[in-house]
Amino acid sequence: MLASKVDEILWQNHEEEVQHLVRLLETHSRNLHIAREQFAKWGSALVPPIVVHNMNEAENAMLDTIRKLELVLSKVYQKDILPDPE
Repeated sequence: MLASKVDEILWQNHEEEVQHLVRLLETHSRNLHIAREQFAKWGSALVPPIVVHNMNEAENAMLDTIRKLELVLSKVYQKDILPDPE
């Protein structure tokens, strides 16, 4: 994708949305990191439900934001953005 040419007008039309989604992804990533640290401090047997909830919520928010970012980038690059197989 990095070598692909991007239509300047398409980029201008979606640049703010991409930047917003990247910032959201960074925020969700930080939230997930914090929740995982809290989970590790408590240990799986004693962790409060709110910590588990926060961790699940951050994971789901990251996945949702990644999907949205893939959709927008698909429009910019005019081709499907496929996630890396793991």
